[in-house]
Amino acid sequence: MESGSRRWVEVTPSEHTHERGGLAAIKAKLDDDDPYRAWSNFTFTTRSGRQYEVDLLVIGKGGIYLLELKHWSGRIIGDHQTWLHNDRAEDNPRILADTKAKHFKQLLIDAGGRDLPFVHAGVVLHQPSTEVKLTDRGRYGVYRIDGQGPEGLDELIKDELAVIPGNPRNAVDRKRSVELARLINKAGVRPSVRHRRVGNLELADTPLAEGPGWQDYLARHPMLDSVRRVRFYLVDRSVSDEERAATLRAAKREFVTLENVNHPGIARAIEFYEHDRGLAVVFDHDASEVRLDHFLRQKAGGLSVDKRIELVRTLANTLRYAHSRRLVHRRLSPLSIFVRTLAHDRYGVRVRDWHTAGRLAPGSPGHGSYAAGTRTLEASTDRAAHGYIAPETLHNLDADPILADVFGLGSVSFLIFTGDAPADSSEELQQRLTRERGLDVGVELDGASQAMIDLIRNATAGDIDLRTESAEKFAQELENLIRDFLLKEEVAQQVDPLDATPGSMIGAREQPGRFEVVQRLGQGSTALALLVKDSQHGHAVLKVALDEDGARRRLLDEAEVLHLAREPRIARSLEGPLVVGGRTALLLEDAGRESLAAMIRREGRLSLDFLGRWGRDLLEILAALDLAGVNHRDIKPDNLAFRERGKNHEVHLSLFDFSLSRAPLEQTGVGTPPYLDPFFDPIHRPRYDAAAERYAVAVTLYEMATGRTPTYGTGGSHPALIDSDVTIDPADFEPGPARDGVIAFFREALSRDVKARHDSIETMRIAWQSAFESVPPAAATPTSVNPITGEELDQAAAKAVLDTAIASAGLTPRAVDALHRIDVRTVRDLLARSPFELSRLSGVAEPTKREIRRRAKQWRGRLQPVTSAPEAEDLQDGSDRGIGSVLGSLVPKNLHKDSAEAQVLRLYLGLEDTTSASGWPGSVELAQAAGVTRGRVSQIIPKARKGWRSRRSLTQVRDEIVEIVEDAGGVISATGIAEALLASRSPGAVGERWMRGALGLVRAAVEVEAERGGEARLLQRHSHNSVIVALEKPTDPDAVPGTDLLDYAVRLGKAADHLAAESPLPTTAHTEARLRSVRLPQGCAELPAERLALLAAAASRTAAANGRGEIYPDGLDPRRALEQMASSLGVVRRGMNPEQLKVRVRARYPKVGAFPEDPPEQEPRKLNTLLKKAGVPLVFERGTYEPRKVQGTILPSARSRGLTSLGGGLSDKEFAAFERRMALSSSERGFITLSVDYRFYTDAIAALSARFGAEVVDVTAELLTAMRAVADAHRVDWSLALRSDRPDAAPQDAANLRRLVALAAAGLEERLVTDPEPLLIVEAAPLARYDRLGVLERLADKATARPAARWLLLPVEQGGAPYIDDRPAPGTLGALKVSTNWVDAHRHLAAS
Repeated sequence: MESGSRRWVEVTPSEHTHERGGLAAIKAKLDDDDPYRAWSNFTFTTRSGRQYEVDLLVIGKGGIYLLELKHWSGRIIGDHQTWLHNDRAEDNPRILADTKAKHFKQLLIDAGGRDLPFVHAGVVLHQPSTEVKLTDRGRYGVYRIDGQGPEGLDELIKDELAVIPGNPRNAVDRKRSVELARLINKAGVRPSVRHRRVGNLELADTPLAEGPGWQDYLARHPMLDSVRRVRFYLVDRSVSDEERAATLRAAKREFVTLENVNHPGIARAIEFYEHDRGLAVVFDHDASEVRLDHFLRQKAGGLSVDKRIELVRTLANTLRYAHSRRLVHRRLSPLSIFVRTLAHDRYGVRVRDWHTAGRLAPGSPGHGSYAAGTRTLEASTDRAAHGYIAPETLHNLDADPILADVFGLGSVSFLIFTGDAPADSSEELQQRLTRERGLDVGVELDGASQAMIDLIRNATAGDIDLRTESAEKFAQELENLIRDFLLKEEVAQQVDPLDATPGSMIGAREQPGRFEVVQRLGQGSTALALLVKDSQHGHAVLKVALDEDGARRRLLDEAEVLHLAREPRIARSLEGPLVVGGRTALLLEDAGRESLAAMIRREGRLSLDFLGRWGRDLLEILAALDLAGVNHRDIKPDNLAFRERGKNHEVHLSLFDFSLSRAPLEQTGVGTPPYLDPFFDPIHRPRYDAAAERYAVAVTLYEMATGRTPTYGTGGSHPALIDSDVTIDPADFEPGPARDGVIAFFREALSRDVKARHDSIETMRIAWQSAFESVPPAAATPTSVNPITGEELDQAAAKAVLDTAIASAGLTPRAVDALHRIDVRTVRDLLARSPFELSRLSGVAEPTKREIRRRAKQWRGRLQPVTSAPEAEDLQDGSDRGIGSVLGSLVPKNLHKDSAEAQVLRLYLGLEDTTSASGWPGSVELAQAAGVTRGRVSQIIPKARKGWRSRRSLTQVRDEIVEIVEDAGGVISATGIAEALLASRSPGAVGERWMRGALGLVRAAVEVEAERGGEARLLQRHSHNSVIVALEKPTDPDAVPGTDLLDYAVRLGKAADHLAAESPLPTTAHTEARLRSVRLPQGCAELPAERLALLAAAASRTAAANGRGEIYPDGLDPRRALEQMASSLGVVRRGMNPEQLKVRVRARYPKVGAFPEDPPEQEPRKLNTLLKKAGVPLVFERGTYEPRKVQGTILPSARSRGLTSLGGGLSDKEFAAFERRMALSSSERGFITLSVDYRFYTDAIAALSARFGAEVVDVTAELLTAMRAVADAHRVDWSLALRSDRPDAAPQDAANLRRLVALAAAGLEERLVTDPEPLLIVEAAPLARYDRLGVLERLADKATARPAARWLLLPVEQGGAPYIDDRPAPGTLGALKVSTNWVDAHRHLAAS
């Protein structure tokens, strides 16, 4: 285009020289003719108030193109999701461009546009020297300016703007170009606005991040030069008033939730503004923060396992603290977690995005939140986070938020440990949970310990009754995992107290080993609490300041306060302040075994005897504090524990944690809602007072009495903003003579009018005592009876057998009473009851029902092999939307059970087995199984489907299946849909019967949908033993036809059959490359690798697929499976019994064939033989398989202040991580450059060769031998060849020598490229000396298809980088160091 062309509209002049240059280059290349038109540097605003900056918008021959220009220099690598720009992770910029394109098209529609062409999104890289190495999917929509820019990218104009589209709907001619130009100008293309403000803060031009309903900007204060993060809450102009109000409530909720939270792991809200774009909340910002998924991508293999577990520990402690403050998140994912670099090579985490969270609302301690204004969590959650979020929360606002957070903690920990996302979507996550009963890290990490597998699987159980019950329990199990892998001599070394683990020795300078750490109790905003064993005081709590600034000050304040509080039920100070390991600390009494909050969450309201006794304790503690002139400022069940007192060892409450006592009285927001008095008034009641302390005690007593916190009005609003007084329901209280008195007590103690409350702690205590005077002694449990802790209950449950009395099996008294009422006396009796019956127990509180279901499922899983499963006529799951309930509603109640019609329907719906291979029996199979004619079947089924069309429950299932198929990319197997439905509707359902029923429901829904004719949204096709379902969009002409998607699945199935027949088994990379070579339907987006493999296997005849995206034969020979896993199984330090070994193999290859069966209670000789043939380095000793020799470690070394690896033994902290990387390289035929201390070079060659079965290729020796042979063949004097290698050789002689080397190296290079065995390449200096490094560079290229692994071993000076003859070695960037400890430990293997 000419410089003054009217076809190019510069809406706003660019401020950046490089951007002006890129725009000018594109303008010069574009024809100054129709249909081309362009607009540069403008802003547009969406209907929801989002503002977007656009670099360039072009009308081309194939539609409208929204382009982002990037003048990035250096190196860019990555895929369709994440790019590494000079080793810094960024989201692929095309993702944001695509979002802008979608919003821009909607803007054109709102402006009156109809029949619009496609709005394409693209990224233009215009720095010519940039090195770009993107995957095929990563290059999609990424261009260079024609004839200039990085190599390997499509040309912007020739390959995109000037291409006539295949679909004429998107073609643009002169007339259409003119119409589109008018529409674009009408839609509101505006000049870019610079220097926008919120308050005194100046906003950046472009958003930092965005999600559903919000956009974040960086903002700078012009005077203070401080940087903040500003979040705008955006409301679509077209939404209802209810939805608008929900978004505004989310903004206010996030600010109110976070304004008084002071914890380094929780992003702090600073200010709140009303802005013309919507409400805005201002947050702290740390420029060093990196989003968790980006951080892990940047660090890749360089992040040691101890650092990974440090991240998990920090995140768990942050959630534990948040829950203790009654703060929940509900949608935890890597998108909400940011990693900060701290001093001393430590990492911290900060959790953001609490706007779907809020405080735990009045009600059961685990249920409900103030997020009730949000229609569903899904509506306010970024879809990229769906692969991490508890499935039950996406559509159910009443889902337990604490259990949702535990699930998020587990799924994020899965990512941290494995480096892989558990799933790309909620649909894929649900399928995986159905298959694995929780996320199994063993699928990704063959060498993971059983303790690691259990930690993550329990936290991510799809069945909430089996899920780890709290973040605190997760943190405890994590510490147990760490302790499990530490050797005593390693643990007992001196460590930083913040990194101490059970067994660590810590102390002051003069007594360095005084304290032995027994347990990590938890970490708050200022201190870490450690249970320690002290020679002077026995068991005590050491409270260690997190820093020597504000945290130290608060600890010193606490020490002063504790000297004033002289009450035996207060955890007193034993010593301090002390300096332990260079950190300020206090030594305190141990407050007790478990917190009151944990007991209430487990059991609900307290029995009358405990309520009366502990209520008196609490009131007397407050009286003592009042007398001493001390305010606690944070009285709540989390800060109360139990311990024995007196000669009869009666259990009483004890109060701890005085860290907020010295907070200024003017700061009335300090504390934890809802225990914090909400009725302060800046005029009449501006300072904290004794009434607020009494209010906190009253709320705590109310929670003890009812199992929930009090509400005002309906409970949906802040109490101070409404006129209603406290709402008390008598049904919430324990029936009996004390109920009326206790209710009267709370009406007065919780009154919104401070003057109407008890006027002193003494009147409060007297009122409480009088309420219990009417309770006769017989109504109370004898005072000698003490509560049992959760840990003791777990221990009893673990020991229970079938004939254990239910009262002794680890259940709370309330649960025992409920079961006795239905005549359940033993564990065997309980397992004979159906889950449906247990979920419908009448008159039993929900926490108690959940406890009973949880224990029943645990015992059924452990004891089921020796008892029969409960028989049920139908699948029953206790939920109206459950699979069993919906299926039951499809069989008419008026049909006789034994009638032919009922029999056919039950077989069709999967309620009875037909032995159909596909789970989708045809008419012939149904007729044979029901004993009727095929014609009769053809009458029954259509008639039933006709009746089902209007059934609401099935319509909801059809709509859900449409969503599942769309989330899956438009095509998925019926089995995949069934797995997703089971996870979302019946998460506790396990077994073949449930899967058969779910498939029957899928069939009913899909076939009823098909009868809608041209309006049908789902199509199906049989493919061998499976059924494939595709999405059809009848009203969207741009959508990919469902028939094309079904054809694509069939083509994938054929490719999978070929892959399954390959030997050796194809790697993940090879599988993906082969499947991606299958022709995609036009307009169809590429599927993720794992989903692609699963679809291909489902449509195949002989193939199966796993969660890694690997294809293997269905019924894979166990020996081949073990051969693939041999190296990784060899690093599992803690032994496995035979069944655990088989489970690990099935986790990797779910459809592996049958293992040989050995007689029970005898040595597994057949399995031993199989392991030996497969080369698995395990030996059977004392009932378990152990590594043949000691191999690496996987968890913390005290010297490293953390942990070391995921599965194994000792020697050095990267031992098992090294083994895992080598095993992965072997299975994926990878290339690794290895470096080792030159003094251990010879031993390393022998050890590596023996350990990993690699052939050694001595380049120097083989090249010299070949050169001598070539010289002899050409009658070249060998002495002349040697002289030609001298520095002073004549140029012609040196050139001849190089020709000789080239001839001699040909065979060697051919072997390096084609040898089918793994090769260890050593003594490679001649390749560099004679300029023959090209062969190693090709082998190091990730795009090279290698027949087997190639490992290049180089000697280095201690700590040096790998070089070959003073030249950087190929693969240096991802080089792996072989530790000298590893070499030393494996000398024996080489020697044998």
